[in-house]
Amino acid sequence: MRAALALSALLLAAALPAAAQGVPEKLLKGCADCHGMNGVAVKPDVPHVDAQKPQYLVDSMRAFVNGSRKTAVAEHASLTDEQATALATHYSAQPVARPKGQADAALFAAGETVYHNRCADCHFENGRAADKDAPLMAAQNLNYLLAQTLAFRKGTRKFPFMMDDAYRGLSDADLTAVVHFFHGQDPALPPETGKRRRRR
Repeated sequence: MRAALALSALLLAAALPAAAQGVPEKLLKGCADCHGMNGVAVKPDVPHVDAQKPQYLVDSMRAFVNGSRKTAVAEHASLTDEQATALATHYSAQPVARPKGQADAALFAAGETVYHNRCADCHFENGRAADKDAPLMAAQNLNYLLAQTLAFRKGTRKFPFMMDDAYRGLSDADLTAVVHFFHGQDPALPPETGKRRRRR
């Protein structure tokens, strides 16, 4: 009897929407207005967060709360640690569903060189994987990526680990090109070789 009840509880939990499994419905609905229920952004200037690394999401939300990362969204600054963790758990658990971006072909090609020389150590597999505190970048929204990439250049967003070194000597044209490279990736492709080219 207990085994049957436990199984029923597990089946019920699997069938419940994420809002009933730890994320308050009102909170998730507020996020979904921009990021979608499954993490695929419905606005071009906000990021896709489907299948994103959970620790990156938590760290980003905490940065909004403590003011170390600027935001124009009032809800960002009022999140509790519990809410941030619940949202990160929900969105990181979503399957990759963001569409492959339509990148400029010439910029994509130029960006591939920049990527292999400067970005591949942390955002490997063409941005479909990452280590340390780096986010997944493949097929990210173009407008969002461009704005954030240039924000680091302008100093309005603080460089995380090693990114200041990766930026050194790159022009705005180089940064725009690598944004197109990331944007134009197919996020659902399987790993290639696992090999990373060293920065130079």
